[in-house]
Amino acid sequence: MDLEERIGELDGAKPTLVYCAIGDRSRIAAQILASKGCTEVYNLTGGIKAWASKKATGKEELGMSLFSGKA
Repeated sequence: MDLEERIGELDGAKPTLVYCAIGDRSRIAAQILASKGCTEVYNLTGGIKAWASKKATGKEELGMSLFSGKA
């Protein structure tokens, strides 16, 4: 699995959001990240298919920002 091989590229002290199509693989990824010392891991429950919002928001100091929809 690429995640376990590349986990060193992540800053485990920063919030990390994981997602996939329906949420099953991202749930496993979140568990792996947490077990490897990532302290703040978020899984998009139900995956991208369950996301009904038009935009994502968060406090800038958490490393999140508004998505313009152009990304």
